[in-house]
Amino acid sequence: MGKKNKRDFLKGLKINPWEIEKEVKKFFNYKDCLVPESFKDQCSRKIVKAHTVPKSGSLKEIAHEGHVYSGQFDFTTLLEQEGVPKVSLVGINEASTFNGFCTNHDSKIFHDLEQKTFLGTKKQCFLIAFRALSRELYLKKSFVKTLDLYISLAKSKKIDPNLGDIFEALKEGAILGLRDLSKYKKVFD
Repeated sequence: MGKKNKRDFLKGLKINPWEIEKEVKKFFNYKDCLVPESFKDQCSRKIVKAHTVPKSGSLKEIAHEGHVYSGQFDFTTLLEQEGVPKVSLVGINEASTFNGFCTNHDSKIFHDLEQKTFLGTKKQCFLIAFRALSRELYLKKSFVKTLDLYISLAKSKKIDPNLGDIFEALKEGAILGLRDLSKYKKVFD
């Protein structure tokens, strides 16, 4: 997508794309402790950035001077890079994180993963799977909210109304995925 095509794309929008991106970022930064319901009464008030890849046993091992490579998929970057994600160094405290557990549960539940040497025990493997499943559930919820926004923008003709059907179909699939993930999460809980 050359400079002319970027301008043409932006001219067709009846809303500032950076406003859309700002809203979408909110959806992917909500805070929730994804522990089983029976543990919710033990939540601390502060939600932390939980690592899907354990920081101590894995990220530190592949880091160079405390940083690892990560892809940037935000609207601004994709527009500037002509649709290609940008790869850049990110600090290990930020890499592979989501706002999915409170400080209390993140430290207690994942203690064997974060504070002990990774030996591939059944418990450690379960905890990796539990955290990955929790992250996927978190992302799927965010994606459904994002699709609701795009559907609304298509209906109001602030973006191409022809995209509305595509977003509706994507939402239908995302809701099915959310249903299945929720079912598996209950099994893990």
